[in-house]
Amino acid sequence: MSEEIFPYEVSKIRLKELNLLTKHELENMADETDINKIISILIEKRYVFDTIDKIEDFEIVLKKKTEKLYNLIKELIPNTKFANIFLCKNDYHNLKLILKANIIGKDYKDYLIDLGTIEVSKIESAIENKDYSVFSEQMRQGVQMIFDTPEYMNNPYIIDCILDAKNYEEMLSISRETKSDFIIKYVKRVINLTNIKTFFRIFRKFSRDKKIFDLAYIEGGSIRKNVFMESFSQDLQNSKLKSEVYKEIYDEALYNPETFDKFCDNYIMSYMKEAKLKALTIEPIVAYIYGKETEIKNIRILFTGKVNNISPQIIKERFRESYV
Repeated sequence: MSEEIFPYEVSKIRLKELNLLTKHELENMADETDINKIISILIEKRYVFDTIDKIEDFEIVLKKKTEKLYNLIKELIPNTKFANIFLCKNDYHNLKLILKANIIGKDYKDYLIDLGTIEVSKIESAIENKDYSVFSEQMRQGVQMIFDTPEYMNNPYIIDCILDAKNYEEMLSISRETKSDFIIKYVKRVINLTNIKTFFRIFRKFSRDKKIFDLAYIEGGSIRKNVFMESFSQDLQNSKLKSEVYKEIYDEALYNPETFDKFCDNYIMSYMKEAKLKALTIEPIVAYIYGKETEIKNIRILFTGKVNNISPQIIKERFRESYV
């Protein structure tokens, strides 16, 4: 079966790629001491700063840019579930905030993301009335697990574990509906990396608690749950997991835990760059979305560093690989 083609959409994406920040531009901004010059560069890249009075409010700028990206997804490929692969994470983000607000009593309104697949007010109403009909199957399962076990409801980390797992399972389900091998492989790679990150985190920080991992494990990857479970009882240097994972990935997780998140982001970016060889199919659109999300993450790293007087060299070390 031939792949669906998107000639107009891909041509539009190719034009937008020209405005993506390069590694050289990011590093120059890291070296720049005049914050106004940094802002000028970003304005040329169509970031809008006229809505903020001080640079510490840079998250407002990034949020608006993220919303613009998500609106672009809906505009380019309407009437399909493709966009939901990227948008459903915002539903889970909002749901986690709403659930945890009941525990810690903290106002969450400023941290909500408007562009998901479910209106925020409907998520709030669903939780308040215990009517989850508006949720996806995976989200319903996650919420039910949390409410059915009081000890989960009182533990913010467990809430994150359960809902993050259901989020990725929903992404995989949607990716299969697209019938795009590129998208399915992308989601599976993210699932594998996330399961590996979770394993090492629990091994090191939660006394190898298998119960927590059982809740956090994401179905659908290439590494079976029992491989992780057996590895909790083994030495990391000689675990069963080590034989199931690429040496490069395992060694990075084992020896460089502080930079493993960056490694994972760059690993996925390397996969996304394969889309540059495609002309008309959906791959360039997916890759641009990931590239733009990475750019926004890099700008967050940049401004966080500038606001906190972090050295340019450390800021550069924290940057993720750019798409262009």
